[in-house]
Amino acid sequence: MTACPSTKPRPLPSPCRFDIPVCSPAGHRAIAGAVGAYDRAGIRAEGAAASALAALPQLGDSPGPVILVVTGRNIDDALHRRAVEEPGSFSD
Repeated sequence: MTACPSTKPRPLPSPCRFDIPVCSPAGHRAIAGAVGAYDRAGIRAEGAAASALAALPQLGDSPGPVILVVTGRNIDDALHRRAVEEPGSFSD
């Protein structure tokens, strides 16, 4: 995973596909794993922000780049630490 945290707006690649499902359910364990993946990339993300990454495997192969919007880092310190260190402790 490559992370590019930036406050500078960037144009979306063209052409963008907006015809993919917006809601893909992911379990708490997958979301905790995504919180940990973001943490390893230097990004602090709450569960809602990590849910897009957690659901990414459900998309299957993509013919082009996939853009995940990561917003929200308001997560309790103990919960964040648990997600990073023990994602398996969360239910599916």
